[in-house]
Amino acid sequence: MTTTKTSVEGRPAALDRLVTWVLDTNGEIYGDERERLRWYEGMAAATQLQLIAMPCAAAVLVLVLGRPAVLPLAVLLGILYLSSLLTLGYVKRCSVDTAVARWTRIRVILALLGIVPYFLFVLASVNVYRGGSTTTGALVGGCVGIIASVIGLTLDGRRRRRRDAAILPDVD
Repeated sequence: MTTTKTSVEGRPAALDRLVTWVLDTNGEIYGDERERLRWYEGMAAATQLQLIAMPCAAAVLVLVLGRPAVLPLAVLLGILYLSSLLTLGYVKRCSVDTAVARWTRIRVILALLGIVPYFLFVLASVNVYRGGSTTTGALVGGCVGIIASVIGLTLDGRRRRRRDAAILPDVD
């Protein structure tokens, strides 16, 4: 099972080589394809939990430990976020449609659980840097950003549904 894309030179791109090496796709770490699929499902679930738990923990740690914790935790959250972006880039290169077709209740909950902790971390960081003074500006800015994101995702979903409806004929 291979999904490796090649660059213009005919050689796998750096991200594809990294994924192949990390997953050891030619080795026997994961067993047969069924076992490999189960491992990948487990890794995806673990990643989803980490994407929720680590920012939550970082927000709490900033409130507990104060200003000295902000920079190291911000670096760790940046690395976590970067790895998510690399994953998104990889699956897009493998022709996986990453746009959400329909926002179900579980998708909305997971999206909020993935976004809100980062927002709380930023608010907590602003709070400790300002010595406990008001964080109204950061709160308003964050709310505006969240509202803009929801509007953008809603419009993108509508555009996607219209495009799909135009491509697929209506069958009665």
